[in-house]
Amino acid sequence: MVRSLLIVTLVMGATCVPLRGQQANTVDEKAVWALIESSSQTRPKSTEDVIFVSGAYPRPIIGQGKIDPSDRAMTEADADVAKRTHKVRKTRPQKVVVSSAGDMAYGFSLFDMEFDRPDSSGKNEHVKFEGSQLTVWRKIGGQWLLAASFNRPNE
Repeated sequence: MVRSLLIVTLVMGATCVPLRGQQANTVDEKAVWALIESSSQTRPKSTEDVIFVSGAYPRPIIGQGKIDPSDRAMTEADADVAKRTHKVRKTRPQKVVVSSAGDMAYGFSLFDMEFDRPDSSGKNEHVKFEGSQLTVWRKIGGQWLLAASFNRPNE
């Protein structure tokens, strides 16, 4: 019993080691890596049925820009995001894995985000945090498209 507990503790401890960024080696790894890096400045092209999960929204968004206007929680979250000013986001890819078939890939990255938003008194509040992002990519017609993006703060 004690031995099992020790093994579990060692395995869990091994998974908590700080990440060191990998080097992209293949053409496809480099392409996905570059898309992840540039996603801070430009929204990547995505599949029609893209899944987007973010701490800013109460539920996932499924499909390109599909926020149902009758969904009050989603439209309120979208309005809150729209009020943000001085937005800065820097994405730092850590790992990219491309399937052996070369048609799917996933990437893990860390990001730094900061912005100003009005607080309850109307004054601007500066928000700054680090987060994690897991993206899934599909290669369609020779082009890598975002299929899913899961984002969360590391707080």
